[in-house]
Amino acid sequence: MQTNKKQVSTSSIPIILLTAKDDKQTELDSINLNIDAFISKPFDINILTSKIGQLIRNKETIEKRVRMEALTIPAPVEELSLDEQMLSKITKIIEDKLADPDFNVEALSSLSGFHTKQMYRKLKQLTGLSTVEYIKSIRIKKAAMYLSQKKFTVAEVMYMVGFSNNSYFSKCFQLEFGKTPRQYMEEK
Repeated sequence: MQTNKKQVSTSSIPIILLTAKDDKQTELDSINLNIDAFISKPFDINILTSKIGQLIRNKETIEKRVRMEALTIPAPVEELSLDEQMLSKITKIIEDKLADPDFNVEALSSLSGFHTKQMYRKLKQLTGLSTVEYIKSIRIKKAAMYLSQKKFTVAEVMYMVGFSNNSYFSKCFQLEFGKTPRQYMEEK
Protein backbone atom coordinates (compact mmCIF):
# COMPACT_ATOMS: atom_id res chain seq x y z
CA MET A 1 0.00 0.00 0.00
CA GLN A 2 1.20 3.47 -0.84
CA THR A 3 -0.45 6.87 -0.39
CA ASN A 4 0.30 10.29 -1.79
CA LYS A 5 -0.24 12.12 1.50
CA LYS A 6 3.33 13.45 1.28
CA GLN A 7 2.64 15.45 -1.90
CA VAL A 8 1.20 18.91 -1.29
CA SER A 9 -1.28 18.65 -4.14
CA THR A 10 -2.90 15.47 -2.77
CA SER A 11 -2.17 15.64 0.95
CA SER A 12 -5.59 16.96 1.95
CA ILE A 13 -7.64 14.41 0.00
CA PRO A 14 -9.24 11.95 2.43
CA ILE A 15 -8.49 8.27 1.76
CA ILE A 16 -10.84 5.46 2.68
CA LEU A 17 -9.39 1.95 2.54
CA LEU A 18 -11.92 -0.68 1.48
CA THR A 19 -10.34 -4.06 1.90
CA ALA A 20 -11.18 -7.75 2.12
CA LYS A 21 -8.50 -8.06 4.79
CA ASP A 22 -10.02 -7.79 8.23
CA ASP A 23 -6.98 -8.17 10.43
CA LYS A 24 -5.33 -5.89 12.96
CA GLN A 25 -2.02 -5.69 11.05
CA THR A 26 -3.73 -4.32 7.90
CA GLU A 27 -5.65 -1.81 10.02
CA LEU A 28 -2.40 -0.78 11.78
CA ASP A 29 -0.63 -0.44 8.42
CA SER A 30 -3.44 1.81 7.17
CA ILE A 31 -3.05 4.05 10.24
CA ASN A 32 0.72 4.28 9.64
CA LEU A 33 0.03 5.30 6.03
CA ASN A 34 -2.30 8.09 7.19
CA ILE A 35 -5.40 6.42 5.75
CA ASP A 36 -8.39 8.41 7.01
CA ALA A 37 -10.82 5.49 7.30
CA PHE A 38 -10.51 1.70 7.30
CA ILE A 39 -13.55 -0.33 6.25
CA SER A 40 -13.38 -4.08 5.71
CA LYS A 41 -15.56 -6.12 3.36
CA PRO A 42 -18.33 -6.94 3.40
CA PHE A 43 -19.27 -3.36 4.17
CA ASP A 44 -22.57 -1.62 4.71
CA ILE A 45 -23.20 1.21 2.21
CA ASN A 46 -24.76 3.29 5.00
CA ILE A 47 -21.52 3.05 7.03
CA LEU A 48 -19.48 4.06 3.96
CA THR A 49 -21.65 7.12 3.19
CA SER A 50 -21.68 8.12 6.87
CA LYS A 51 -17.89 7.84 7.00
CA ILE A 52 -17.58 9.97 3.82
CA GLY A 53 -19.89 12.60 5.34
CA GLN A 54 -17.90 12.56 8.58
CA LEU A 55 -14.59 13.07 6.73
CA ILE A 56 -16.03 15.98 4.73
CA ARG A 57 -17.46 17.64 7.87
CA ASN A 58 -14.15 17.18 9.72
CA LYS A 59 -12.23 18.77 6.84
CA GLU A 60 -14.65 21.72 6.70
CA THR A 61 -14.39 22.18 10.48
CA ILE A 62 -10.60 22.20 10.36
CA GLU A 63 -10.54 24.65 7.43
CA LYS A 64 -12.97 26.95 9.25
CA ARG A 65 -10.87 26.82 12.43
CA VAL A 66 -7.69 27.62 10.50
CA ARG A 67 -9.39 30.60 8.80
CA MET A 68 -10.73 31.86 12.13
CA GLU A 69 -7.34 31.52 13.81
CA ALA A 70 -5.73 33.43 10.97
CA LEU A 71 -8.22 36.26 11.51
CA THR A 72 -7.90 36.34 15.29
CA ILE A 73 -4.12 36.19 15.57
CA PRO A 74 -2.73 39.70 15.19
CA ALA A 75 -0.05 40.03 12.56
CA PRO A 76 3.37 40.92 13.89
CA VAL A 77 4.08 44.61 13.62
CA GLU A 78 7.58 45.67 12.94
CA GLU A 79 7.97 49.05 14.54
CA LEU A 80 10.84 51.18 13.43
CA SER A 81 12.64 53.39 15.89
CA LEU A 82 12.70 57.11 15.16
CA ASP A 83 16.29 56.78 13.97
CA GLU A 84 15.34 53.93 11.62
CA GLN A 85 12.39 55.94 10.31
CA MET A 86 14.63 58.93 9.64
CA LEU A 87 17.28 56.82 7.90
CA SER A 88 14.62 55.03 5.84
CA LYS A 89 13.06 58.36 4.79
CA ILE A 90 16.41 59.86 3.82
CA THR A 91 17.46 56.75 1.91
CA LYS A 92 14.17 56.68 -0.03
CA ILE A 93 14.54 60.35 -0.98
CA ILE A 94 18.10 59.71 -2.19
CA GLU A 95 16.98 56.69 -4.23
CA ASP A 96 14.11 58.69 -5.75
CA LYS A 97 16.53 61.46 -6.81
CA LEU A 98 19.39 59.11 -7.70
CA ALA A 99 19.73 60.13 -11.36
CA ASP A 100 19.74 63.87 -10.61
CA PRO A 101 23.40 65.01 -10.72
CA ASP A 102 22.41 68.28 -9.01
CA PHE A 103 20.88 66.50 -6.02
CA ASN A 104 22.88 67.55 -2.96
CA VAL A 105 22.71 68.03 0.81
CA GLU A 106 20.57 71.16 0.56
CA ALA A 107 18.05 69.42 -1.72
CA LEU A 108 17.94 66.43 0.63
CA SER A 109 17.44 68.73 3.60
CA SER A 110 14.61 70.54 1.85
CA LEU A 111 12.83 67.34 0.78
CA SER A 112 13.28 65.53 4.10
CA GLY A 113 12.36 68.43 6.36
CA PHE A 114 15.51 68.00 8.45
CA HIS A 115 17.91 70.88 8.98
CA THR A 116 21.27 70.20 7.29
CA LYS A 117 23.19 70.25 10.61
CA GLN A 118 20.65 68.00 12.33
CA MET A 119 20.76 65.56 9.41
CA TYR A 120 24.58 65.60 9.39
CA ARG A 121 24.76 64.79 13.11
CA LYS A 122 22.20 62.00 12.89
CA LEU A 123 23.72 60.40 9.79
CA LYS A 124 27.19 60.60 11.31
CA GLN A 125 25.88 59.00 14.51
CA LEU A 126 23.92 56.24 12.74
CA THR A 127 26.16 55.42 9.77
CA GLY A 128 29.54 56.98 10.51
CA LEU A 129 29.21 58.94 7.26
CA SER A 130 28.64 62.61 6.58
CA THR A 131 25.58 63.54 4.54
CA VAL A 132 27.65 63.95 1.36
CA GLU A 133 29.35 60.59 1.98
CA TYR A 134 26.00 58.91 2.65
CA ILE A 135 24.48 60.19 -0.61
CA LYS A 136 27.59 59.05 -2.49
CA SER A 137 27.50 55.66 -0.74
CA ILE A 138 23.88 55.04 -1.77
CA ARG A 139 24.71 56.05 -5.35
CA ILE A 140 27.76 53.78 -5.53
CA LYS A 141 25.92 50.80 -4.01
CA LYS A 142 23.08 51.27 -6.49
CA ALA A 143 25.64 51.49 -9.29
CA ALA A 144 27.07 48.14 -8.16
CA MET A 145 23.58 46.63 -8.32
CA TYR A 146 23.07 47.91 -11.86
CA LEU A 147 26.52 46.76 -12.97
CA SER A 148 26.00 43.26 -11.60
CA GLN A 149 22.83 42.95 -13.74
CA LYS A 150 24.99 43.48 -16.87
CA LYS A 151 22.11 45.23 -18.65
CA PHE A 152 23.77 48.64 -18.90
CA THR A 153 27.16 50.01 -19.88
CA VAL A 154 29.37 51.64 -17.26
CA ALA A 155 28.56 55.06 -18.75
CA GLU A 156 24.81 54.41 -18.57
CA VAL A 157 25.10 53.32 -14.94
CA MET A 158 27.19 56.38 -14.14
CA TYR A 159 24.38 58.67 -15.38
CA MET A 160 21.66 56.52 -13.78
CA VAL A 161 23.17 57.10 -10.34
CA GLY A 162 23.75 60.83 -10.76
CA PHE A 163 27.42 61.07 -11.69
CA SER A 164 28.43 63.19 -14.68
CA ASN A 165 32.20 62.78 -14.51
CA ASN A 166 33.55 59.37 -15.53
CA SER A 167 36.88 59.60 -13.70
CA TYR A 168 35.23 60.79 -10.46
CA PHE A 169 32.65 58.00 -10.68
CA SER A 170 35.39 55.43 -11.23
CA LYS A 171 37.45 56.84 -8.34
CA CYS A 172 34.48 56.76 -5.92
CA PHE A 173 33.52 53.27 -7.04
CA GLN A 174 37.07 51.99 -6.62
CA LEU A 175 37.26 53.45 -3.11
CA GLU A 176 34.08 51.58 -2.15
CA PHE A 177 34.69 48.23 -3.88
CA GLY A 178 38.44 48.10 -4.51
CA LYS A 179 38.01 47.76 -8.27
CA THR A 180 36.90 49.84 -11.21
CA PRO A 181 33.28 49.67 -12.36
CA ARG A 182 34.34 47.72 -15.45
CA GLN A 183 36.31 45.18 -13.39
CA TYR A 184 33.36 44.83 -11.03
CA MET A 185 30.96 44.22 -13.90
CA GLU A 186 33.25 41.63 -15.53
CA GLU A 187 33.68 39.70 -12.27
CA LYS A 188 29.93 39.47 -11.58
